[in-house]
Amino acid sequence: MTLVDALEPRDRVVAGRVAATLTAIGSVVLVAYEGYNVVIDRPGTTVTSFALAVVVALLLVLVAVSFRRRPMRMPRVSFVALPVVATLVVTAFNVGTQDASTAARFSLTFAVVYAGGYLRAPAAWFVMAVATACDAVVVLAVLPPSAVASELVIASVAFGALTGVLVSAGRRNDVLVAELNRWATTDSLTGLASRRAFEQAARELLDSPDQGRGTGLLVIDLDRFKDLNDAYGHPAGDAALVHVAQVLRGHVRPQDLVARLGGDELAVLLPEVDGDALGHRAEALRHAVQAEPMVWDGAAVPLSLSAGGAHVMPGRGDAPAPMVGGPRGLVPPEGVAGHAEQGEGRGPRRLEVLYRAADAALYRAKREGRDRVEVVSVPADHAEGTARPPVDGLARPSVGSPADAASPAVS
Repeated sequence: MTLVDALEPRDRVVAGRVAATLTAIGSVVLVAYEGYNVVIDRPGTTVTSFALAVVVALLLVLVAVSFRRRPMRMPRVSFVALPVVATLVVTAFNVGTQDASTAARFSLTFAVVYAGGYLRAPAAWFVMAVATACDAVVVLAVLPPSAVASELVIASVAFGALTGVLVSAGRRNDVLVAELNRWATTDSLTGLASRRAFEQAARELLDSPDQGRGTGLLVIDLDRFKDLNDAYGHPAGDAALVHVAQVLRGHVRPQDLVARLGGDELAVLLPEVDGDALGHRAEALRHAVQAEPMVWDGAAVPLSLSAGGAHVMPGRGDAPAPMVGGPRGLVPPEGVAGHAEQGEGRGPRRLEVLYRAADAALYRAKREGRDRVEVVSVPADHAEGTARPPVDGLARPSVGSPADAASPAVS
């Protein structure tokens, strides 16, 4: 683990919220405790120290607001610096007021708990070491020599045990979260990306201005998949999906994403690709599946696919992309029109429009005989606006709707 990785919290949003909450609570406790000490006329506590506590508390509140509202923009080091600074502040007040009581030193525990629960292990142990050292400073500066040894041992053991438990629990939690993410982002049958992972990646890609050549989307169906299930059984249908998934993964670029959207519907997301290349890549995938039949019960079972592709250029207000098409010629885009919507992230809207266009192209490929590819171009200004249903009524559910929603009976 590099230093940068060690400084990064396990979850920025959660760590930021907890940091904000603890900082706000710490501010209130600091002012209340110092105010109480002034009231009871505790030795070492003055109106000046109380005023200083108020100023520090206000600064901590500003820090809390920043962590609460902008956790993704906070520097990595700030997540480690916050508990360290809080520990130093508490230590300074304890030494300044000559207060080594259990209540005063207990404040250091907040930093240890936060670091152990929400920071990476190296950062958590570092904060624990700082808290232990600061506690030792207070004990050595305030308590009599006869009480120093026992207090140091108690504090160091308590901080170490607490950090060890929290770090261990955090690691187990990270493993569980990683497993849940894997299940959520991977199709259990084919091993391809799930619909959820596909949509997230597509939205981020389409919202990025760095796609100079544009982005392509292929929507793919296995031809006569229902007939295959009827003839060989559903296990053969599952095997066909697994086989085609393997073929597709073996013939795409490393940066391309292959996903299963549901049933026998697959998709390929292609970043940095122009319209002509999208058509040729789609044809290459079709030929690859055709050239590698599935083996079932010792016999070769030929498979074929139909694919609809859509290509869009990046950026709001770009000039419309030229019409594109595969080897079968130029095809005009269907069902895409609308107006630009200002002030919204473009990714979700562009994905919906791109998916509708690719889906309509897929249905045209099926109507015209299957085992073929149709590719359309979506002008950038259309992709920014509102899509209307394809004129021939062959629209299937838009991206984000349930996979088993009703769709025309074309297989």
